[in-house]
Amino acid sequence: MKKILILNGGPRMHNNTAKLLASAGEGAVSAGASTETIDLYKLNFTDCRSCLACKNKKMAVPWKCYWRDCLTETLQKVYEADAIIIGSPIFFGEPTGVVRSFMVRSTFPALSYDDYQST
Repeated sequence: MKKILILNGGPRMHNNTAKLLASAGEGAVSAGASTETIDLYKLNFTDCRSCLACKNKKMAVPWKCYWRDCLTETLQKVYEADAIIIGSPIFFGEPTGVVRSFMVRSTFPALSYDDYQST
């Protein structure tokens, strides 16, 4: 069974973004997937701290974010999911700040900076 992680990046937990994500989740379930929804605004986390632990080749898994906060468990679920659905209202032409922070924390570890070193 496919695992679908649904991330709500809207600050209003029951309004348009949440309703659209719930509908997408229903579609995924009807197609045979399991789903879990996480409201990013309920988590207390920061943007990337540029600690560079994810770049340290001596780490067991060098492509993983090692900063510990309320996003840590969600990032582990991202790594394990078969697909992710992210929903966000658009404020000033951009997704919400929590979505942007999530995107940086989830993608920065995958970027290669061979000339950077983390000790």
